[in-house]
Amino acid sequence: MEIKRSFLLVLAVFCVSVNAWATPPQSVTLTYDLDKQLLHVSAAHPTDKLDKHFLRRIVVYKNDAQVDTVNLPFQRSPAGVEQDIPVTAVGGDKLSVEISCSKGGVGKGEVNVPIPPKDETKK
Repeated sequence: MEIKRSFLLVLAVFCVSVNAWATPPQSVTLTYDLDKQLLHVSAAHPTDKLDKHFLRRIVVYKNDAQVDTVNLPFQRSPAGVEQDIPVTAVGGDKLSVEISCSKGGVGKGEVNVPIPPKDETKK
């Protein structure tokens, strides 16, 4: 009985400590180019071991529905990631992303697609 209790205690401590190693992006910034239909993702994630510690996945949502997943085999820059992702959207749509780190942790960002101004010359 004492062995089971000790095992459960060690397991609980391990599960809690795994979250301490999680390193989500420090910041996630999104911009959207309506003319080009491109979502620009910029995520700050400093690392000095690009082969072992990097941003590995970007999941894209439009109006809370998943529309794309971009798997990144590695992080090119030790400062973070810059990625353009084609996404079809119209003014008023909400685009958001979840970015996962290879060591755990998720960063999030969102942007509302601007509604283009009405052209006053067309009457």
